[in-house]
Amino acid sequence: ELRLFVKLGVPYESVCTGAAVLAKVRQAGLEAYPLIIVDNCMPDMTGSEAVGHLRRFGYRGTIVGMTGDPQGCDHRQAFEASGLDMCTGKEPSSIPELS
Repeated sequence: ELRLFVKLGVPYESVCTGAAVLAKVRQAGLEAYPLIIVDNCMPDMTGSEAVGHLRRFGYRGTIVGMTGDPQGCDHRQAFEASGLDMCTGKEPSSIPELS
């Protein structure tokens, strides 16, 4: 879970798959989530695919990608180009970038 949000007292919802992200946004509406944080490695689709679907659905909110892929690798470059507003690493030293 995103302990940072708990620490800051920010409400959030968590899902484990790209399909679940898409379902939540479709069900709640495009304006319901001003921020979506997506992992690039999910069980059913890549983060790149999920972000692409969100943008094609018309989602205009902020999407932050989190990945363990190193800077410059093909997977990370594709993720960053998929429609993210920001991409950060999963390592703890990357977390201050989000604040």
